[in-house]
Amino acid sequence: MDKDNLTEIISFKASLDENNTITLPEGVLDKIKNNNIKEFYVSIFYDARQTAILDGFSAELIDTIKNTQGIPYSSVYDFLKVKGSLKQENFGKGFIWY
Repeated sequence: MDKDNLTEIISFKASLDENNTITLPEGVLDKIKNNNIKEFYVSIFYDARQTAILDGFSAELIDTIKNTQGIPYSSVYDFLKVKGSLKQENFGKGFIWY
């Protein structure tokens, strides 16, 4: 499966209980089976502020960046993950330079 050629066909909220059982909304598995989907990617989304704290960043630093820059916690977390550097070195690609 070519990961660059994927599109989202379904999204849902699931939960993990104390027995490590994942609970899916009713009908999700039926939709997957009815579309004859045998292989798929799963992405896990979680609270960005809490994720940054779990990754070892201080809550004070996270809140300071968010409030100073006026950006959402998800952007603060992305910034912290790349240690304040650009994610891509080829940042000029796609720009027209005069």
